[in-house]
Formats: sequence, C-alpha cells, structure tokens
Amino acid sequence: MVHDTWHSLAAELHTRAAYEHWVADYRQKRGEDRIAQEFARRAYEHSDEAAELSKQAFRQAPAEVWDHLSAQRLTRESAMPAPEPAERARECVRA
Repeated sequence: MVHDTWHSLAAELHTRAAYEHWVADYRQKRGEDRIAQEFARRAYEHSDEAAELSKQAFRQAPAEVWDHLSAQRLTRESAMPAPEPAERARECVRA
C-alpha cells in the first residue's frame, strides 16, 4: 500500500499493531505461548514505530492536526455534551 502522508503510514502501523495484539491474545488463550510472544513482540515494534511516525506527522503540520482535532471535537460536542471532567482534560491538552 502506498501512503501519501505520515498520518496514513502511522495509521497503517497502528492497525497492524492492533491486529497483532489481538492474535497474540488469541494464541495465548489457546496455550501457544511462544507464538503469542512473537506476535506481541511484533505488535510492540509496530506500535513504537507508529508512535514515532505520529510525532513526526505532528511536527510537520501541527496546525492542520489541531484544526482536524478541533473539527472532530465540535462534531462530537454538537451531538452530545461533554461531561465536566472531559472538558477539564481538554483544557489541559490545549495548554
């Protein structure tokens, strides 16, 4: 798959990591500990790489990211009012 932005590549790696976490959990429940450990290791690597790419994407276009997050927040808030603790958490993130 060709990724046109750091965001799309980070999203793909986060998705892969989530899948590998799921497989690791499934294998562990079946008693296949060695295979589960391998999937958990891969999931960690993909999660770590995705986090770094997410940071890079944010550094490259922080204004675009904040605009996107603000638009998402407005959409959610118009559908359902946010509880008081969530509002305080948002204020901390903005600061």
